[in-house]
Amino acid sequence: MFFKIIALILIGLTPNDLAANELNKKEETNFESILLSQINDSNGRIIKTVIASGYGLTIEAASQNAAKNALTEVIGSFIDTETIIKEKTTINNGILEQSNIIKEEISDYSQGSIKYFEILNINQNGSIFNVTAKVDVRVEDFKAYIKKLAFGSSAVSKEVATNLFTKAVVSAENLKNKYDLLIKNVVDPIRRGEVYQIQFGDIISLDDFQDNYDLCKRNPTYSPCKKNGLYNNWDRNRTFVFPFTISLENNFKENMINTLDNISDKKIDNYNINSFASGYIASDSYSQYYDRAKDWEISIYSPNYKNKTTYILKDVLTHWKKISKIQPKTKYTILNLGSYYFANPSIGNNDDYCKDYKNYFNPLLLRIIGEDNQTLANYEYSQFACGSKYSYPISIIEPYSINSRTYAGNIRYSPKLSLLAYGQALSDAKAIFLKREYFIVAELELEILKNLRGIEIEYLQNNQ
Repeated sequence: MFFKIIALILIGLTPNDLAANELNKKEETNFESILLSQINDSNGRIIKTVIASGYGLTIEAASQNAAKNALTEVIGSFIDTETIIKEKTTINNGILEQSNIIKEEISDYSQGSIKYFEILNINQNGSIFNVTAKVDVRVEDFKAYIKKLAFGSSAVSKEVATNLFTKAVVSAENLKNKYDLLIKNVVDPIRRGEVYQIQFGDIISLDDFQDNYDLCKRNPTYSPCKKNGLYNNWDRNRTFVFPFTISLENNFKENMINTLDNISDKKIDNYNINSFASGYIASDSYSQYYDRAKDWEISIYSPNYKNKTTYILKDVLTHWKKISKIQPKTKYTILNLGSYYFANPSIGNNDDYCKDYKNYFNPLLLRIIGEDNQTLANYEYSQFACGSKYSYPISIIEPYSINSRTYAGNIRYSPKLSLLAYGQALSDAKAIFLKREYFIVAELELEILKNLRGIEIEYLQNNQ
């Protein structure tokens, strides 16, 4: 039954001639895909192998059609039939986007949802090609991608955005749409850690880190780099450093930028900024364009922090105050902290508060693993990483961060383990980082050190 439903919702080729019309009939009547096997790769992720056939006016088009049919076969394992029918256009567009990158020359594909694509057989009947292919699908990647589309995170087209947002922003419905898209397509996926890629560098000893790591060579007086500094009393024989980065997934990044391009009232690009300078004030580049009491801004920083794009959203803060029922002179601190954070992050640096954000910013789980993926130790942190710089035996350090002179306390942006992070004063920028760099310093017990095989980080999903 599932296959019949899918066949009805797939997008066919636009008929330009008789061959194309014949092709449409074949696609409707010869939908073929067979789940051959399911295995786990070396990282424990599910790989499903599907034998699928496809039709097209070229071998490449037939290959793409086979890939589309294979993905359609897999989608039934995690999306119910009712949702497939309800979200048919969105889901189908997502399947097409994932399959259209297949080329007839490609036999091993290592990006996106398709791990491997191999043509097993090619038949030609007149001008129509029939391709039978073996397709390996990364189920978790495909599931995450499709669910984001089907449950409210699809990209906003220029046509839709123009119709929605070129009218006066005083329209309550348009303002609500703007706010809702901002939350659903930008703020929520990032604060929850749903769209992060985490990559580890090579493990090194504390001595090697302090003597030879590029960061320490360039900054020898930096406390973690000094022999008599932050880790002076740690056991150097059992202390190791794990560099890692957090970055945004490419698909989400493109969708996020597309959304902000469409819903923002003004876009300001800045290049070759010195965001690490003690005199750097992020708001200098855009403060003249917005009313801090009414409008909302967000700045996207490049991975090296040298370039940024700032988006101004008129009256969004006013809308937030209205739906949050904030009255003049009302103390923000009596509000739900998650709602408060949207408007003013200045309390984020206070340890008395940052622990309370655990339900708004999904916590991070640091897992030390041994043989056969066995868990040797777990450490859980809020995204604010309260006190983690000085914690023992696990310390988390961010060596590079935007500076500021507008706040006398901690100058680093919070939450510390989030790509959505704000400065500590109203005049500081609200920032989205495309990448943040860190390193973990860990003094390991001898038993753990003996069995150590790796380290993992994930964000625990509570979906709030």
